[in-house]
Amino acid sequence: KSIRRLFALLDADGDGRLDVEEMKPFAKASGFAGGSGKWASDFASLCSKLGADPSVGLTREMFLGFINSKCDYFDDERVAKITAKMESKRPQTPQAPPVPPRPPRPIAVPDGSPIEQMARPQLMAELFRVLDKDGDGFLSIPDMRRFAEVAGFRGDDAAWAEEYESILADMKLGPGDGVTASSLEKFMDDDSDDGFYPSDAELREMIRSLHPSPVAPPAPASEPVPAAAPPTAAPSAAEPPRMMEPPGFPTPP
Repeated sequence: KSIRRLFALLDADGDGRLDVEEMKPFAKASGFAGGSGKWASDFASLCSKLGADPSVGLTREMFLGFINSKCDYFDDERVAKITAKMESKRPQTPQAPPVPPRPPRPIAVPDGSPIEQMARPQLMAELFRVLDKDGDGFLSIPDMRRFAEVAGFRGDDAAWAEEYESILADMKLGPGDGVTASSLEKFMDDDSDDGFYPSDAELREMIRSLHPSPVAPPAPASEPVPAAAPPTAAPSAAEPPRMMEPPGFPTPP
């Protein structure tokens, strides 16, 4: 779990790979004392050993494999110290004036239970329910991407393809296997480097972010306004009576 956190801290651009500049702080925190030229050479050598392109960088799996291959040096305590050091060097954003906390939006599941009163198994079941949009009991690739994004993933399509493959491997599933509720629950209850263990509060926030916002009821229809009657033409002035011509009186030309 701490190695995953360390990778996320180093991956400044969130593309799912660590390039030469992103790996440099890790190298310095691990004891590297050379200059930029020496580090570029060492990084290229490391990429060559791990089968990576130095211009692209290391994937998370390569980074995890490297750490695990040096477990006699990068033990849990050392990894935790390096992670803490990386945390301390993160740029601090200016603190905004405190605002009164807004109460969480109440959300009730279909049986009427509010999520604030749910135990962890119920929360994980509700999370799966809101992810499984078509209700077929399996999470598709788009469903899993929504899960990854509310869990913090920010990469592009290429990075997501690698992340999805890694998640399936961590779940011990093949590319053709669907992610079921039990698979997701085991993954979220695994606090090792192969799992993802959110707290109950984090689970509630994930569910809230996935739930659609309440839809306001439509405004009541107003009474139909009767169509205005066509205007009545103003009466024209009465024409003066026409003088009748006497019989046989010729009309002037």
